[in-house]
Order: sequence, then structure tokens, then C-alpha cells
Amino acid sequence: MVMDSTVEIDVAHIHGIQVAAKELGDQITDGASAVSDDSGDLISSGTNEIKSIVGNVATVVSKLNNYLDHVATSFHKADASIANSISKGGVVESYGKPKNDTTATSPTDGEKAAADGLP
Repeated sequence: MVMDSTVEIDVAHIHGIQVAAKELGDQITDGASAVSDDSGDLISSGTNEIKSIVGNVATVVSKLNNYLDHVATSFHKADASIANSISKGGVVESYGKPKNDTTATSPTDGEKAAADGLP
């Protein structure tokens, strides 16, 4: 299995959804004046509810964008840290014994049991 370490977050697309939701909310007009009976109140109520929901969608998309930004930043930091460790010779040659580890300690029985069956 090939692992791809590329993480792509299309910030422009997420921002576009957020802007579209806000614009949609701004464009929704109250059509209550188109009727002359009591249904105008229901139309106004429905319109206000739709505007509220669209506003909530814009808020959720904004928070999702912020969350994904934090996730991407965390992955980037972890990736840089791992790359730095690898470049300094910290690659593990065998379980519990990094390449640059000069200690003569052996893995404990618990560590051996935990590692049993690992590739």
C-alpha cells in the first residue's frame, strides 16, 4: 500500500462556500407583500427562518475553515518535526533502538511482547 503524505485543503473553495451562503442570505427577500391574506405572516416567518439557517451555515463553514487550518498547521508541524528527526539520524533501525542511540539497554519483556508481530 502506497501512502500519500499530501494533504490538500482547498481554502478558496471553503471560502467560496462561506461567501455564497452569506450572499444567498442577503438575496432572500420577504415575499409577504405578494399576498393579501394571512399567509403573508407565514411567508415572513418562513423567510426569516431560512435567512437564519443560511446564516448558521455560513458560521459553520467559517468554523470548519478555521478547524481545517489548525489541523493542516498541526500536520505541517508534525511532518517538519519527523523530517528533522530523520535528517539527524533518529531513524529507528530496530524496535526501541534509534540509529544514533548509544545506550546498551535492551527492550523489556513488555516491550518485546508489544512489538511481537510488528513488521
